[in-house]
Amino acid sequence: MTAKYKIIDDTRDVDGFKVYRIQALRDIGDVLAGELGGYVASGNSLSQDGEAWVYADSVIMGNAQVTHN
Repeated sequence: MTAKYKIIDDTRDVDGFKVYRIQALRDIGDVLAGELGGYVASGNSLSQDGEAWVYADSVIMGNAQVTHN
C-alpha cells in the first residue's frame, strides 16, 4: 500500500485539542498530489486506503475516523 497523505508541520488548536494538516502524496480522486487537505487529530483519523479525503479547513478529531471512499 502506498501512503496517500502525510501529516505536515501545520497545526491548529480546536477546542483545546491540537490537530494537524494533511498533504496528499498522490492523486486521490479530485485531489492532486501535493494539495493540502484539512486537519486530523492523528494518523488514525484518516485511512491511507480508499479515496476518502479531508478537505480545506475540515477537522477530524477525537475518536472520529474517515475511511473507504
